[in-house]
Amino acid sequence: MTKVLTSLFCFSVFFAFAQQEQELVEGYIEQVRNKTNVAVPAQLLKANCHKIYNTVVPYCEDSNELVRQKSLELLLELGLRSDEAGFRSMCLEQLVNGLKDIDDDVSAFCLQSLKLFHRNEFVEKHQHAVLEEFRTGQNKGACALLLGFLKTDGAKPLLESELSRATGRDREEIQLSLARMGDEQAANAVLMQAMALEVNDEFIHEVAPKMLYTRSERVVSFLIQIIKSENKGCKSANQSPGQNGVCAYPLLEHVAPVVQGFPLQVNGAGVLEVEDQEQAIKTARNWFQNNQKFELRSDIY
Repeated sequence: MTKVLTSLFCFSVFFAFAQQEQELVEGYIEQVRNKTNVAVPAQLLKANCHKIYNTVVPYCEDSNELVRQKSLELLLELGLRSDEAGFRSMCLEQLVNGLKDIDDDVSAFCLQSLKLFHRNEFVEKHQHAVLEEFRTGQNKGACALLLGFLKTDGAKPLLESELSRATGRDREEIQLSLARMGDEQAANAVLMQAMALEVNDEFIHEVAPKMLYTRSERVVSFLIQIIKSENKGCKSANQSPGQNGVCAYPLLEHVAPVVQGFPLQVNGAGVLEVEDQEQAIKTARNWFQNNQKFELRSDIY
């Protein structure tokens, strides 16, 4: 009798928590449906991720595009917070499925979100889905960048063919993708374009990340030379109004995450975790001086 009562109590507790999580999700979705500008409830991010997942997934096919996107945003947040490979894969799968969404904004959101996962988390069917989206979708450039990151088999001929007729941003991003795949001609074009530009704040924050994306040794070496230089084309919080500082420090915030074994790290906001900027620059320069050959991380976007 005691065992029966214990079992009934445990089931009641489990059911109560499951019902609470379902009500949290439904309440959040209802606010989204009413176009209320509401943040994801903190309780949802702390609750049992599998139960939240099971409740949210049906909403990824809702007739309301905002509900679909917010549901996918919630799954992305849950997936990235999880250390459980299987659960991350489940969330990634929903985002891959979202590439086929009839709403361009939802599809574009999924494309951008997939960049946040590690390369080895994508299985063959995921890569094929991205390749199909490149063939048939509107976001050619963003798809190309994802294909380059994944080094998807069979993608390079399609990218080369599309490059010949692409223009503007799509052409630039397809070229970057080919460079990421090891195409030396594409990498050289990226480098030549960068070398013709003035090194300033816009270069550091807009151009340098694209160059780093390629993981091309020649392209990245050009950025390392900027770190080693005294180029003062960038604004710095440490300088007096109207004065510029060296571009090495802001560039380090982009370089640090992609260099294997680099002594400086960035936090979740992409800011270097250092107290002394000048010392950080010295540390970086010494490291590159003593590590002429270094590896670039290809497991992240």
